[in-house]
Amino acid sequence: MLSFEREGSDIFPKYSNCAEFMKRLLFFAVFCALFYSCSVNINKSGDIKIDYRSFSVKTFESSDSSLFKKSEILALDSRGSRDYMFADVDKILFRNGLYYILDTGRKKLVVFDSGGQPVFQLNKVGRGPEEYSHITDFAVGDDGNIWILDTRNKAVLNFDSSGRFLSKNRIRVTAEAIDCLEDGGFLFAVAPWDDSEYKNRLVVKCDSSFIVQESFIDRSEYEDTSFEFPCLGFLDNGKDRIFYLKPMDDHFYLFDRTGNLKSGYLFDFGSGRVPDACRNDIERNLSRINQCVFPVLGAYVSNNKVFTMLRDNGKYKEVVLDLKKRQVLDLSGLDIRLLAVNGSKAFFLITGGNLPVSLPAGTDVVNHQAILICELD
Repeated sequence: MLSFEREGSDIFPKYSNCAEFMKRLLFFAVFCALFYSCSVNINKSGDIKIDYRSFSVKTFESSDSSLFKKSEILALDSRGSRDYMFADVDKILFRNGLYYILDTGRKKLVVFDSGGQPVFQLNKVGRGPEEYSHITDFAVGDDGNIWILDTRNKAVLNFDSSGRFLSKNRIRVTAEAIDCLEDGGFLFAVAPWDDSEYKNRLVVKCDSSFIVQESFIDRSEYEDTSFEFPCLGFLDNGKDRIFYLKPMDDHFYLFDRTGNLKSGYLFDFGSGRVPDACRNDIERNLSRINQCVFPVLGAYVSNNKVFTMLRDNGKYKEVVLDLKKRQVLDLSGLDIRLLAVNGSKAFFLITGGNLPVSLPAGTDVVNHQAILICELD
């Protein structure tokens, strides 16, 4: 360690000769570099930086309704059947004119048509060849085939577009999210507790036989593998863009439909960033973390707007970042929650009556689950 003594108003290191001074100076420089790299998230080469600190924050007002100027509300009709009722919506996909809605609490997938009428549901909990222990995530291919991820059993179950069972497939990694690629392959988000050779990577790309072809993104050494925030895993538009975000990671990533990693985005939260020292043990450091800002539940970029949910000072906030205006539009006062961005449309789950648009006559969002669909500019 360097020893210091004060002479007048200056501080000088004690050293016996020039060589010793240079050696200690080099040690000090290395120490500073290591300390700085551990406390600041260095921008990776090629990342697109979003300087959140420089954005003004604006609470949503009626004058901001241009975001929802082309919108509709879809009420989902269960027809009084418990089969088509669900406790919550964890994920929604809109494919080929159908809405696929995942309720992980009830371990089922419910399918509605474009008018909100029920079509079929998958609720196959068990240990049989056509059954799963739990639905962690799901994806729908371009051919309408449904792929259900059962993390507990390292399995992916395949159903056709009408819900008929086709196959159960084992995978080599423990995955927590799945998405389909245009060639019939898959992207998987690797779970923190995975024990395969890919445990230190965040995403793997598999072919249609579930053989790993490529892996992406080093796992952070500061990750707490015993604590999980809610996460949507992959968000895609059903066409050419797939986004992946790991909660509390300052980065999120863009893949194309061939499974190639195209670019990374970096949220720069400045002094509001979660310190690395707190990330290894979230529960113990939760009071400190609740003073910080970080993304959760996915992120999506469309037409210079970033849709995401932030945990800001202990509260969850739906936000839209306007990259041109350098403005954060805070939607947390509204009773909506972003579920998906498919094609040119954003889908929000309606959770109450405080909405950015007027309800059509006769629409009941209290007794029926409903979705707000808005057309993106």
